[in-house]
Amino acid sequence: MTALLFCLGVGLADAQQKKVTLLIHPTVYQITGGETGVIADFKKRTGIEVEVVSLPTIQLHEKAMVEWLAKSGRYDVVTLLDIYFNEGLTQYVEPLDPLIAQLPASFEYRDVIPSLFDAVSAKGAKNGMPFQGGAVMFFYRKDLFDKYQVAVPKTFDALLTAARKVTAGLRKDGNSETYALGVRAKEANVGAQDFLVFHFAAGGDLLEKDNAQCALNSPAGQTAARLYSTFVKEGLVPKDLLAFGRDELIGAFQQGRLAMAAAFAPYYGLFNDPKNSKVTGQVGFAPMPTASGVPAGRSFKNFWHMMLDRNSKNKEAAWALMQALAGKEEQIRMASTWSFGPVRYSAFQSPAVRKTFPHAEAWGQAVAASVAVGHAEWPKMQDIIFEEHAAVLGGQTPPDQAVARMCQRIRPLVGRK
Repeated sequence: MTALLFCLGVGLADAQQKKVTLLIHPTVYQITGGETGVIADFKKRTGIEVEVVSLPTIQLHEKAMVEWLAKSGRYDVVTLLDIYFNEGLTQYVEPLDPLIAQLPASFEYRDVIPSLFDAVSAKGAKNGMPFQGGAVMFFYRKDLFDKYQVAVPKTFDALLTAARKVTAGLRKDGNSETYALGVRAKEANVGAQDFLVFHFAAGGDLLEKDNAQCALNSPAGQTAARLYSTFVKEGLVPKDLLAFGRDELIGAFQQGRLAMAAAFAPYYGLFNDPKNSKVTGQVGFAPMPTASGVPAGRSFKNFWHMMLDRNSKNKEAAWALMQALAGKEEQIRMASTWSFGPVRYSAFQSPAVRKTFPHAEAWGQAVAASVAVGHAEWPKMQDIIFEEHAAVLGGQTPPDQAVARMCQRIRPLVGRK
C-alpha cells in the first residue's frame, strides 16, 4: 500500500492527514467486514481516515445525485449499481483511465474481469471500478435429477426437456406441490430481471445502436417470451408465480417446492442453508442454459462500482481506497469470509473462496459472460418490461406481441420516435 500511495504522489505523512468519505449500501458494507473488516485494515495501513455513510439503494442514488449536482465533493467515493449508470453521469465522476494506466504491477489490473467495465464505460472512458455483485446461475435439485434421470441442461431445448421430465416424474409419484422451475413476477424489479435473464441467455441485448434503439423486439426477445409462455401453459412453473418475489423464490426452493431456479449466484448459500432449507446437500449448480450458439452462462448480472467524484478534494486518498477495495487479497478475503461477490478471476479460482462457494468456478464464468443494464430511463423501462412480461405470464398477451409492445413503449425513452 505504501508503494501505491507514493505512485499516486501521496507520502505517508500526507496520507495521515487525509480523510475519505465513502457512500455505500449497508449490506455491501457489512460484507466488506463492516467496522472490523478491510476498510478498517486500510486505515491502519495508510493512516487515511474513512467516513462510511450507508444508505439503501434508492436513497443512496438520490443522495449521490444531489451532491454531484451541487458539486459539493461531499462523497469522495460513491458505490453505484450499474443499472443507475448512464452517460449523463460522466460529468460528475472522474474518468479512471489515466489512473488505471499508472497502476503498479502489483495491483494485477488484468485480473479484474474486463466485461464488468462495460456497464460503466461511456465517452471512451471507464468511469468506475468494479467492486461487488452477482450474476444469474442455474440451480437444480440433485436428488430429483438423479431420481428421474435428468441431465443438467446446457441449452433452452434441454431445459424444457428437463422441466417436462421432472414434472412428469413428480406427478406420477403423486407430488402436486413441487414445480419444475421458479419464476419471479411479484414486482417490477424482479419480474423485469427474470425476463432479461432468458432474453440475454437467448443472445439478446436491452438496447443497441449506441443505446438509442430498443433491442427487445428481436428473435432473442421472442424466444424468451415464448419460452415463458410455454412454462406457464404446460404447468412447469407454480400457479402462484405472480406472487413470487425474491424471498418467495428462495423460500420455495428451501422448502422443496422447486426443482430448478435461475437465480443470483449468492442464493446458493440460502438454498443450502441447513437452518432453513429442507434440501441441504442436494443443491446442484451450473452456468445458465442458453440458446444454441450463445456462450455458456450468458445471462443477467448486477454489480456495484466505485465512482470517484470529480469534485473530491481527496482524490489521491480516495483512489487509494478504491484500489484497496478492488485489490486481489482484499477481494479474496471478503469473498471467503463474508460471502462477498468478487470481481477478480483470482478470487473465483481461490481455494479459500471455493470452500465458501463450491460453485465459484461456474459463478466466475457467469460473471464474465453475462450482461448488465444501465440507462437514465431504466426505472421506466423496467416497469414497461415487467407489465408486458406479466401479461404473457397471465395469458393476456401473445409472446411476440408483448416484446413488440415493449419496444413500442421504450422507443420514446431512448430517442427513437
